[in-house]
Amino acid sequence: MIFINNNSITTPAVNLAIEEYAVRNFDLNEDYVFLYSNENSVICGKNQNVFEEIDYKFCIENNIGAFRRISGGGAVFHDTGNLNFSFLTKYENKKFNKYADFVKPVIDCLKKNNIDVYLNSRNDIFSGEKKISGNAQFVTRDRMLCHGTLLVNSNLVLLRKTLNSDASKYFSKSTKSVKSSVVNISEEIKGIDVLEVKNMIREEIILTSAYFGEYFFSTEEWQDIYELAKKKYNSFEWNYGRSPDFIFENKKLIGDKSFVVKLEIFEGIIKNAQIFKNGKRDSVTEEILINKKYDLQYLTSMPILKMFPAEFPEGLKKDFIKILF
Repeated sequence: MIFINNNSITTPAVNLAIEEYAVRNFDLNEDYVFLYSNENSVICGKNQNVFEEIDYKFCIENNIGAFRRISGGGAVFHDTGNLNFSFLTKYENKKFNKYADFVKPVIDCLKKNNIDVYLNSRNDIFSGEKKISGNAQFVTRDRMLCHGTLLVNSNLVLLRKTLNSDASKYFSKSTKSVKSSVVNISEEIKGIDVLEVKNMIREEIILTSAYFGEYFFSTEEWQDIYELAKKKYNSFEWNYGRSPDFIFENKKLIGDKSFVVKLEIFEGIIKNAQIFKNGKRDSVTEEILINKKYDLQYLTSMPILKMFPAEFPEGLKKDFIKILF
């Protein structure tokens, strides 16, 4: 087993790029493990509608980025109190969906520290009735990645607020997250932190696997990783536009004006809009929105706001845009 060194980077787009770069380019005649943490963010599954999974406006207001990974599964909150583990290996049919084999060192090291954990039928790690880890896999013809999260001393208040989406406003065929009660490992082992848990897992892997040291990326590899992070994992097209097509509906009273909104979103773009203001169809506003990027910061930018007709006071424009999410 070779440990991947990421220079302690906590930037989500870069760490996601490291995972993809490694699983697509490494010589997987050897197995690799990547242990890392991210700053505040939400990482959604490949087939999810990001807007359905997060409190989008809360994330924007609190600078919490939303990202899409290459594996399936549900949305997970990341912060520096959360440890992520990724196992990279050559694909074999016997390994597919065998989560227990991949997460064994994680479970074993926790059990050795008197934390009673188990892998449930959904391949999540639980302590008692509460979830501490979610897992997913990515598979190509000859390579595979099994990765997961581990709540050590994560901000669970922020986690709940971030993942508190009003899914009733969205209609799509996307993969939905399965909600579970969660708990930090630090509630079982008082005062423990991510670095300690990282070292515990590392020691368990070294104890039970052939150990071949660390992998350090070359300058050229870092250039490729940062290019992938920029073009893919920091792009609206991948993180939001890759969401399955969906319909958004909302009703809201703003001052003395009532609004009814229905939007059809394709690849992150508003392709159809129905806006009713005080019961009357507002075709002018509909035309402004159609073919625009379904993005709060973009729609509240000055070039877009200037398109609204005079009967929209300045204060009303931004309030109206917010009810589109």
